[in-house]
Order: sequence, then structure tokens, then C-alpha cells
Amino acid sequence: MEWMWTIVGAVLGIVGMFVFEYLWSLIARRSGGTLAIEGTWCEWTPEGYGRQFSVGVIKYRFWKRRYDFDGTNYYNDGRPYCHWSTTASYVDKERKELHYIFANHDLSSPQVQSYGYGVVSLVVRGKELVPSDGFYLYSGSNGARQMGHSMLRVTDSALFLDRSMNVATDLQKVLPNEWQQRSDAAKAN
Repeated sequence: MEWMWTIVGAVLGIVGMFVFEYLWSLIARRSGGTLAIEGTWCEWTPEGYGRQFSVGVIKYRFWKRRYDFDGTNYYNDGRPYCHWSTTASYVDKERKELHYIFANHDLSSPQVQSYGYGVVSLVVRGKELVPSDGFYLYSGSNGARQMGHSMLRVTDSALFLDRSMNVATDLQKVLPNEWQQRSDAAKAN
């Protein structure tokens, strides 16, 4: 009979641990304002010089207890240049920032991986914290760079479905003014 109580106690302990972890995660994510950062985001980097557009997805990973911000940086004609994926992140609600470390994979040499650090600035809209802009630092074959960028939520779920494809048409729809301002755009008369 004792072994049965031992098994029941172990099962209840495991279930209790999962319930505690879920509730702790829920409380941590909701304290200090509700985060409304999940979704697809377009970035415009004015100083990107030939690669001024990025599209990333922010998603909460329960088992990792973090937000991942994974995406693709594009040449100004819409061809993918590199993919990045989050290796660590932290939300600082007091400073209203999402900090993340990412691994960057250049498509011209996929065996080469570099790392960088990014910050997404959050602003209060109603009772929610949402991304507004940010910056990232990374070291590549041409040395280290720091780039600032704006962020705009993509509301059309039919856009940017395949990040390995040319996304020029989608970028023109979401960021029409920025598309005209890109560094290699034809100058208006």
C-alpha cells in the first residue's frame, strides 16, 4: 500500500510542478503591463545601405521561458540576405525593452555564423506594451555594426509566409514610403 501512495505523491508532485511553472510564467509575463509583442514585424533600417528591410516574428516559447525574435534581413530588391534566430532574450518591463542575443546566418556562406545583440523598445498603448523601434549590434565579415530601425506590425497574415522567397511586393505593401526611400531606389524628378 505504501508504494501506491508513493506513486500517487510523485504524480501529484509532477502535476503540481507543471501547474506552478505555468502560473509563474503567466504572472511574470503579465506583471508590469500586458505584452503585446507577439506577431510578425517589419523593420526599416535607414542606414542599412543596400539591406534596409527585415521581417521578424516574435513568439513566446513556454519551455524556454523566453520570447524569440527570429527573422530575415533582405536586400533592397527583396531577396533574402541572412536569417537570424534568438539564442537568449529578456524582457525588462521597467525600462520597456526586449533584449535578445541572436545567431546570424549569411545565405552566401551558410556555414558561417556570427552573433549579435538587439534591443526592441516598447511603448505603452492603452494597457499594453508594444514594439516601436530598436537597434542591433553584430559583427560580420566587414567588422562590427550598430543599426537603428523602426518597427511596424504586419496585420495581413497572407504576407511574408516564406522567408526564403523574394518579398519585394510584400515590402512595398507594408512599408510603401520606406520602399521609395531605400538607398538604391530611383530618385524622383
